[in-house]
Amino acid sequence: MMWFTAKELIALPVMPTTPDKVKVKLDKLIGINSNLKRKRKGSKAFEYHLDALPDTTKTFLMQKHANALTASISKAERDEKTIDEKWYEFDNATTKQKSDAEERLKAALLVRGLVDSGKKKSAAIQIAVENSRFSYDTIRTWFYKKPGLNKICTDDWLPNLLLLNGLKVGDAKRAEFSEEAQQFFKNSYLRPHVTKTEAYRATVRTALANGWKVPSIDTVKRWCDANIPYELKVLLRDGKAAVNQRLVPAQRRTRMGMHALEMVSGDGHVARVQCELENGKIIRPMVWVFQDVYSSAIVGYSVDISENNEMLSIAIANMAMKYGLPRSFLFDRGSAALSDQVTGSMVKPSKKKGKYKKFDSTELEGLLQTLGYSSADINWTGVIEDNVGNKGNARGKPVERAFHSKGGIGQFERHPSFEGCYTGSSVVNRPMDYEGGKKGVSFNLFCELFDDWVIEFNNVIGRRTEMGRGVKSYQEVFDESYAVSQIRKPTPEQLRLCLLNKEMVMVRESGVFELMASKYKAKTDSHYKTNRYQSPMLYDYIGERITIRFNPYDMHSEVYAYDKHGRLIGAIQMIEDAGFRSLSAKRMQALHQSEMKERVNLLAQQADLMDSEKFKDAIESLKHDKSELGSVVPGITEMIPSMPKALDSFINTSNIDETDEDDITSVLLDMYKPASNG
Repeated sequence: MMWFTAKELIALPVMPTTPDKVKVKLDKLIGINSNLKRKRKGSKAFEYHLDALPDTTKTFLMQKHANALTASISKAERDEKTIDEKWYEFDNATTKQKSDAEERLKAALLVRGLVDSGKKKSAAIQIAVENSRFSYDTIRTWFYKKPGLNKICTDDWLPNLLLLNGLKVGDAKRAEFSEEAQQFFKNSYLRPHVTKTEAYRATVRTALANGWKVPSIDTVKRWCDANIPYELKVLLRDGKAAVNQRLVPAQRRTRMGMHALEMVSGDGHVARVQCELENGKIIRPMVWVFQDVYSSAIVGYSVDISENNEMLSIAIANMAMKYGLPRSFLFDRGSAALSDQVTGSMVKPSKKKGKYKKFDSTELEGLLQTLGYSSADINWTGVIEDNVGNKGNARGKPVERAFHSKGGIGQFERHPSFEGCYTGSSVVNRPMDYEGGKKGVSFNLFCELFDDWVIEFNNVIGRRTEMGRGVKSYQEVFDESYAVSQIRKPTPEQLRLCLLNKEMVMVRESGVFELMASKYKAKTDSHYKTNRYQSPMLYDYIGERITIRFNPYDMHSEVYAYDKHGRLIGAIQMIEDAGFRSLSAKRMQALHQSEMKERVNLLAQQADLMDSEKFKDAIESLKHDKSELGSVVPGITEMIPSMPKALDSFINTSNIDETDEDDITSVLLDMYKPASNG
C-alpha cells in the first residue's frame, strides 16, 4: 500500500494520464531524495513511496485503502462467526425457524446414520430425500457447501442449519426503506400519543414529496419493533418520570421489625363524589387520612370542603385522642403538610431540583414542632424529574393504596346512596348515571357514610399484606401490636394545640362571644350562622378581644380561650338556642338568674366594703370653702320683666289696615297700649 508504480497512479486526482508524465512529475517532486524511489522486485519498473505523492493523491489512496480494509474485515466477520454466535442466533430465532432447522437436522442425521452403517453418501442422501421434503441438491449442499456439515461437529449442526436456501433466515432481501424516511418516521412516532399508523401516514406523505422509499405499513411496524429500543420509546413518548416508574422496578419494603404507630403516612384525597352544601353549592369534599404504615389501618381522618391546614391538624388530634402520638410521620409535598402552621421552621423539602431549604426561625412555630417532633421525625416522599417540572412518587406513599379507584376508597365512592353523584375515576371515565355536577349528596350524609366505611375498611378479614398474611384484618394487626407497644400519649395542652383554628373575638356583655358556625362567612348569606359561648371566667375580659382556639368540625364542644398574652383562660361552653315557647328553657333561664343573684350576693358579702356612714363622712371631709369665682347662669324667665297675664286692661289703638311685614314688632306694640286712668 505504501509503494506505487507510475501505471498504478495514472488518472488519479492531480496526476497525469500517461505513465511517462507521471514519472516526470514524481521525479520533480522527490528531487534528490532517492529514498522515496526504488526498483520493484521482479520487475524493471520503478515504484514511488506514498510520501512522494501530492497531498490530494495521497488522501485519495488512503481512503481507498481504508474502504477496502473495512470491507474485507466485515466479510471476514460475516464468514467466520463463532459457534457461540450461531447458537445465540438460534436462540433468538422464531419458533417456525427453529422448527424448520430441526426438520433439516433430522434429514442430515439420517444421512450421517446411513453413511456410518456402510452406505455411500449419494445413496444415503437419496434415501433422506424420499423421507423428507428436501431435494437431493439441497441436502448435498448442506454437507459440501453451506454450512459444510462434513467439517462441523454433529452437536453443532442445529444452529448451522438455521438456513434458507443456503442463507441465514433474515439475510433475505429486504424492502427498501430510505434512511431519511426512517429518521422522519422515528421523529413522528417518538412523540406523546402518536400511533404507528399515524406516524406511517405522515411518513408516506412526506416521502412522496421528497422521493423517499417507504415499504408497507406491516414492514415498517416490524422495523419499528426491531430497531427502536423500548427504553427510548418510554422516554420520548411518556416522559422522564415514566422511565423511573416503568423501567425501574418498585422497591418492596418490608414492615417486619416495625410496630403500631411507629410511622403514619398522611395524604389528602379529593373525593370522587359531588356533595351539596347548605347553600346549594356543589363541591367535591377533601379527605385527609392518616394510615398506620405497619398495619395499613386508618388511625385518623378529617373531612372538609377543601384542603387546608386545619383539617390536617384535626386529623392529628383525632388520631392522638384515640391512640396517641406516632413516633414519626410520612408526608408528601402537599400545601397543607408544607404549611408553617404544621411544620414551622423545620427543614422542609423544596420541589426545585430536589433540594431542601430551611425556613426562617421568625416564621410561625409549627404544630408538629410544638408537639415535640424534630426534622428527623418528619419524612417526605421524593419527587421524580419529569419533562415539565417534577412529579410526585405515589409508590413511595403507602396511604395512596387506600385512595385507589377500584379498591380502597373507590368502593366507598360507589356507595348506592351516591347514585348520580359519583364522578368516575377520571374525566374520560364517567359513569352512565353521572349528572354532570348538577346533583349532589348531602355533605353530612357523606361524612356519616365515610365514617362507616373507615370502620369497614379496617375490619375486613383476610387482608393479603405482609402483616395480615391473608388471615387478619388491618385492625387486628394494629390492635395486637398496639397492646404491646409504648405509645406516647398527648397532654391536654398538646391536644389543644392540635386545634389550629384560631380566631380573635370581642367579649360582650354577660361574658358572651360568638363564633361562626357555618362555612359561609358573609353575614348577608341566608345560611350564615353563629354559635354563642359564655363563661363567668370572661367577666374580667368584657370589652376586650381574646383568642379562641377551637375544633371547626365540632363547634358544639367546648372551646379554649386565651388572653392577649397567650395565657389560657379556660374551657368555654356553648349556649344552646332555646325554642321561642319552650317552658323548660324559661325555667332554666330563671334558674341561671337565681344562681347569679346568689353568686353576686355572696360576692357582695365577701367584698369587705367600708360602712356607708363612714364612707359618707369621708366624702364630706373632702368639701372646701366657696371660691366665689363663678355662679350659676340664671334661667331665661328670670331675665323677662313681669307682664300682665290678660289683655282686659289694653285697648286697640291701631287704625292701620295693612301690616308692615318689615316691622311687625312695632305694629304689635302700637296696637295695644295700656288704658289711661282719666
